[in-house]
Amino acid sequence: MTTSDFKDNRIPKLVARIAGWYRRDRYAFWLVGLVLVFLAVNIVRSAYLGVHVDEANWLMQTRHLQAGYFFHPPFIAYELFVTTALFGKSALALRAGSLVFTAGTLAIVYLLALDIFEDEGKAF
Repeated sequence: MTTSDFKDNRIPKLVARIAGWYRRDRYAFWLVGLVLVFLAVNIVRSAYLGVHVDEANWLMQTRHLQAGYFFHPPFIAYELFVTTALFGKSALALRAGSLVFTAGTLAIVYLLALDIFEDEGKAF
């Protein structure tokens, strides 16, 4: 932050915009906050936990992608292939797709509940 940010009223405008959004969509604001907290906690947790046997198995399957596997469909292997290609072969990279899909699922469930109940309090 510089003094020009305060002179141009950028910071107060941003705070006013966030406060206005909170007043309009209080439950959506809290949902976004909870999802961000969920992501932060799980990213920290994933960074310190080692790789489980199942995750190592999935990582090995990303080296030899197939259209299907004997015990399960191939989506997890494809997802891990993409995340490990983007983020490298680490425990956090193995869990990155799961974190993104879980956060997306939370948002979709909220939107579906909002559509069903037509009330933000009940949907939350």
